[in-house]
Amino acid sequence: EAVGTAYLNGTYYWLLCGGFYNFDDCSILSFDFSNEVFAEIGGPDVGRAFNHFNVRLVLLDDFIALMTEVAGFVYDIWVMIQPGVWIKQFTVKTPSYIMSWYSSTLIFIDRRCRLFSYDVRTLTMRNLGFRHIGLRLFTKEGRTVHFFKESLVRIK
Repeated sequence: EAVGTAYLNGTYYWLLCGGFYNFDDCSILSFDFSNEVFAEIGGPDVGRAFNHFNVRLVLLDDFIALMTEVAGFVYDIWVMIQPGVWIKQFTVKTPSYIMSWYSSTLIFIDRRCRLFSYDVRTLTMRNLGFRHIGLRLFTKEGRTVHFFKESLVRIK
């Protein structure tokens, strides 16, 4: 099961979790479009199970990154500097589960059902001006917030 995807510099990445014998195992699969080659990439040594319950594949600026949950609402961000070579960039603590990630900005919901953004580079938080009681239903395994990018390509 693909639990995270990313596209960067002509390569598509999948965080794959699950398997016939062990549902918890995860790996990163990449496909380089320039030479049409698949590769499996090892993740960072996070000191515990590398499984779908505590890891997400994200883009951090122009790098592939993994966000691993250390404890409730505390996440380590690991950046891949070359295939299979990871550095722990920083740790982020949020007031609730992260709903989405885009570039260096994460989106979360506070206890009053409001959407907030948090820039991990500038350490600034911003109320996005949206509040809805239905957001209370959002959980770690539940719904997410999606980003859309405007395109000049027409859809037929």
